[in-house]
Amino acid sequence: MTNAFVVVPVYNEGAKLPALLTRVSQYVPGTNIVVVDDGSAPRVEPESVAPAKVLRHRINLGKGMALKTGCEYALQKGADAIVLMDGDGQHEPAEIPKLIEALREVDIVFAARKLGHDMPSVRRMGNRVLNRSARWLYDLDLQDIWCGYRAFRSDCFPKITWNADDYAVDVEMAIRAMRHQLSYREVGIETIYHDAYKGVTVLDGLQLLFRLLRWKFVL
Repeated sequence: MTNAFVVVPVYNEGAKLPALLTRVSQYVPGTNIVVVDDGSAPRVEPESVAPAKVLRHRINLGKGMALKTGCEYALQKGADAIVLMDGDGQHEPAEIPKLIEALREVDIVFAARKLGHDMPSVRRMGNRVLNRSARWLYDLDLQDIWCGYRAFRSDCFPKITWNADDYAVDVEMAIRAMRHQLSYREVGIETIYHDAYKGVTVLDGLQLLFRLLRWKFVL
């Protein structure tokens, strides 16, 4: 991949964002980093993360919509590959080359966190239930379907474009990839857990199980 972009959705990530983007810029040009400020207060100031591009939602629309905004911008700028990563610092930027390299052989690459004891127990249990449910319902062989760290070829975007506006986007994207018979690979990554209660909740997981059943008939 010769022109890979990295899309980073953020919501109230605060002062740690510039340091994260500095590390990302070690692996892709700074101008190929797209930060989507999903209604943060205070807002992400463009000069604080330059040369990365900042796109802003005036109100919080959810992770799914932030990712869509960033991907559409990257495609307009000629991206041939797009890497998606969270802005909370739990995805290690040093994994970016591994994801991009794997795209030489497949359409979409999913990162897989180690589901060990360093992962909060609620997340670990929820991930296992979701992984097994997706395997049973869709024959989708992923060890960490809810990990948002991934990369795909730009020509695959129309096939995986999602409707979910929240954290369910990660799972919907994977199911759409399977429905369109895209080739995929999963690569292991290291993950840093800053906050056991940040992000998805038990209720989110239960709602996603319901969506998995519904998507079986509507996607």
